Amino acid sequence: MSREITKINDTINVVSGVDFTIGYFIDITDSRYAESGRDEQGEGYILEWCQHFGFTNNLIKAGIDDLSSKERLIELANKFIGTILN
Repeated sequence: MSREITKINDTINVVSGVDFTIGYFIDITDSRYAESGRDEQGEGYILEWCQHFGFTNNLIKAGIDDLSSKERLIELANKFIGTILN
């Protein structure tokens, strides 16, 4: 399994890589969600996608094309965080 963590701003990280079982995967975490009290696990996962299962968690309602745009992911994450904090 290979894994790469990319910090796209102060609160959002993208974890991506290849896993033998699930294929290519992308996980997105946001520390604002982790610290909001709304995340039962406290880890801040706002999106989980893999080649084998597709989206298994998509709180930000991203489309497959959004995954390649850093700006779009930030926009969707900000919209989601604004919704849960208000």
